Amino acid sequence: MRVYVLVGGAPRKGFEHKRGLSIGVEYKGLYIVFDAGPDAYVIANNAGLSGFPLDLVDHVVVSHAHSPHVGGLEAIGWEAPFAKVYLPYASMEALGRQAQRWQLSPVEVVKETRVVDGVVVSRPFHGPPWEHFMLVELEGGRGEYALFTGCFHPGVREVLADISTRYRVTTVIGGFHLEAAPPETVRRFAEDIALRLRAERVYPLHCSGGLVGELLSERFKLDVRYLRTGDVVDL
Repeated sequence: MRVYVLVGGAPRKGFEHKRGLSIGVEYKGLYIVFDAGPDAYVIANNAGLSGFPLDLVDHVVVSHAHSPHVGGLEAIGWEAPFAKVYLPYASMEALGRQAQRWQLSPVEVVKETRVVDGVVVSRPFHGPPWEHFMLVELEGGRGEYALFTGCFHPGVREVLADISTRYRVTTVIGGFHLEAAPPETVRRFAEDIALRLRAERVYPLHCSGGLVGELLSERFKLDVRYLRTGDVVDL
């Protein structure tokens, strides 16, 4: 699995920087976008520079209906009309209609949903807002998964209490919504990722802040890497 950071960290030279999150995933010949960033120009520019082909996108997973995560859907519609987009629960009336205008095919996530073999969208969790997560099986046949997260608005314990009992998650990548959180909240989050989920690798992006990475790396000895917009990594 190859992962492209389209939006989500300090940008490499030439890449556009704007607050938001978008991750491109190349998986077994398919192209998936997790969250669509803040606007169409940013995701189109950054996808082009990184070599991620928006015109070949098969599926889009939107974690939650906040503008830093959905603003670039229009660009995907330009390049990959009729791509299927998995939208958060209770967002079809507004976001679903927009997706249709942009020639995308919206699907409301009301329960855990299989996208393709090895790719699952979790059931909705309520924060607010409603948010879901994407799980992608790592290659190698050991039954390990990468967990993609938008912002963790519902709280890490509720989410992990559900996911960790059924999936062996070794890698976590995305936003953690901790950049302005009190240190005690960040500490509890780090403990849950390290001890409850038993993750091994963590890639904080977007709204994660720096403290969580320090704790996960120094206290719990996890492999932590802060990626930049424009980075491409193999998981």
